[in-house]
Amino acid sequence: MYEKHRHLVEENRSTEFSQLLEQDDSVRTAFVSLFNYFECISLGVAHQIHDEEFMRKSFRSIFIVYLNAYDFYIQYRRKKFNYDRIWKEFTDLAAKWKNTLYDYFFNP
Repeated sequence: MYEKHRHLVEENRSTEFSQLLEQDDSVRTAFVSLFNYFECISLGVAHQIHDEEFMRKSFRSIFIVYLNAYDFYIQYRRKKFNYDRIWKEFTDLAAKWKNTLYDYFFNP
């Protein structure tokens, strides 16, 4: 699905992207499940169930890639459902790791 509709992601066309997800149950389920998984990892870090350093080393790249690619859709869902907590722990943690990426490479 991503390759076929990459232009919607690259152009941040959230309404059309959302409509595509709504039309395909299996894609929507996979998409939501993935972000729920990221949210659970992030909640585990926030509650110190997971070691943040270990999780950062394991998930930083993928979190940043997904935040960069799909933040437009996450923001759309938050507005659509009038609920700003949708995948909030994930987006906060991914943004934190993204903001510290410079330090990781240039101030070890």
